[in-house]
Amino acid sequence: MSNKPFLSHIGGLRGIAILLVILFHLNSSCFPYGFYGVDIFLVISGYLLFLSFSRQNYQLNIREFATKKLLRIFPPMIILVLLTMVAAFYLLEGDNLIETSRTGRYTLFCYANDFLRRTQEDYFAPNALENPFLHMWYLSVTIHLYLMFAIGCIIYRYLPKKTSMLLIWLIGTASFCYGYSYQLRDIFQELNLPVWDQYAAVSHYRTLPRVWELLAGGAILLLPYTASKAKSSLLTLTGLAATLIPAFSSNFLASYGAPAVVLGTMFIVRYMPTSILMPVLSNKILLWVGGFSFSLYLVHMPIIALYLISQHSISGWVDYSIIVMLSLALGWLFWFLVEKRHMNVYAVLTLWGVTMSLCVLGKKLDDIKNSMYPEIQAIQNAPYDDWKFCEPGTLPHALDKKNLLYNDGIFNMADSTIKRPKTDNPLMQMGRHRPHPVSCCSVTAMVNAPTMVSTGCAMI
Repeated sequence: MSNKPFLSHIGGLRGIAILLVILFHLNSSCFPYGFYGVDIFLVISGYLLFLSFSRQNYQLNIREFATKKLLRIFPPMIILVLLTMVAAFYLLEGDNLIETSRTGRYTLFCYANDFLRRTQEDYFAPNALENPFLHMWYLSVTIHLYLMFAIGCIIYRYLPKKTSMLLIWLIGTASFCYGYSYQLRDIFQELNLPVWDQYAAVSHYRTLPRVWELLAGGAILLLPYTASKAKSSLLTLTGLAATLIPAFSSNFLASYGAPAVVLGTMFIVRYMPTSILMPVLSNKILLWVGGFSFSLYLVHMPIIALYLISQHSISGWVDYSIIVMLSLALGWLFWFLVEKRHMNVYAVLTLWGVTMSLCVLGKKLDDIKNSMYPEIQAIQNAPYDDWKFCEPGTLPHALDKKNLLYNDGIFNMADSTIKRPKTDNPLMQMGRHRPHPVSCCSVTAMVNAPTMVSTGCAMI
């Protein structure tokens, strides 16, 4: 059997994986576990790495490995960050631009996963989608795993085969137990066994809990081969069920779905070629999407983030259709113009330097944009004191003070136990005859203080 038909179903499986990820980012309430597509990608990557290693008689060519793996990832990643930063300068401002530039810098250092782990509490929070580089944690993890694989291949040369296999199993088991330590703790606690102190699951962004998934891809080569179409079809059907049911579940297998997805992916990769279900993953649509799945993964998140920020929300089939069509079109174009092209090291380093400069200048350019609106800065920096609200004298002279309206509704948002201050100074607000005026002042109650202190005027 030739390599092409044997590996064609992997292209279809990649197509399913990237579609799951896009659906999750578009609507996490309807597809809460679409992120399992990342687990499918990791198993496939592990399988292809170990398959190539075995075909080279377990001898790793470092130069070839760096060219085919690392240099394949870096140019598209750098160019994607570059283009996204250029778009961000026009579409983003304030904290969004600062956060994007910071994440972009860590992405270029292949450390976005740890940065997001430290600065973002919840990967699944709705506001997380406003970061165009939210998905770059996976690229950082992939690069880390590739480097670990290369180091492991070098060590493999100098160890006995049995010792190497034992070490691989120990590392995989330790990685699995670490990644699911919180779930294992709950199981031990229900069985009245001694448990350890742990108050949250291991972060979604860490690299070490993903090692076992890469090794699971290598374990596919150890699965027994069968030429029986009936057995292959049954095992393939089991794999499809184990992969898709957790991914499309609404409230089931929330914490334990990844092992099922990994095992299902292993069965699909191993037994699909000899089963009657081969056409399921070898259809033209899935093969087309899977062919540029890497580029599609890169572009879809910036499109979602920038669309969300510019339109303030993503809801309804119109928004979903626009984003999906843009992602497919730009993903294919990015694959054709960038991913398929081979760049030398000097060009990659030059692009890296230019992109890093843009990321570093992100905050400075945001300050320049703010300086173009001095009236906003004047209001934000207006003088204030205890119980002195916005008076005409505290506002810029350039403003039309006759259009400042009193807002009596701000205290409705405060705690009912807080007494309204007795003052003749009106609480002012920008705008004329607006149906829903927005206050230019914000009031903060000091919990342990006898009085309440105004935080000053700030234009919202």
